[in-house]
Amino acid sequence: MPVEKTHGQFYVYGQTDEPSPTLFNCTFDGKRAFLGIDIEGDHEHGTHAQSGAPKAAMNKCLQIFGLPAKVDTVSDFGNGFYEIILQSKANSRKVACTVPADGSVIEDWVEMN
Repeated sequence: MPVEKTHGQFYVYGQTDEPSPTLFNCTFDGKRAFLGIDIEGDHEHGTHAQSGAPKAAMNKCLQIFGLPAKVDTVSDFGNGFYEIILQSKANSRKVACTVPADGSVIEDWVEMN
């Protein structure tokens, strides 16, 4: 995952390699000494995420996004596809992810300004 530098500290983002990934980030000081780890945990509950998107669809978008994120918008396209707009918790990065309900593949990925 990408490394970010904010206010003199470095943040390294990662995730477990599972169907339902756990997101985490490690923090290092300006001299790159390890300061700690923050575990984001599981992003869904039941078969649908709190956002209303199916669990598999949400997991696929979060896995590809790769950073701790909040769900900005979920749109059900009605044909088994969802558009999930994610906003990074760490910076201004925002994406629109179009994915089928089963999370099998990302159909479209748009980095938004």
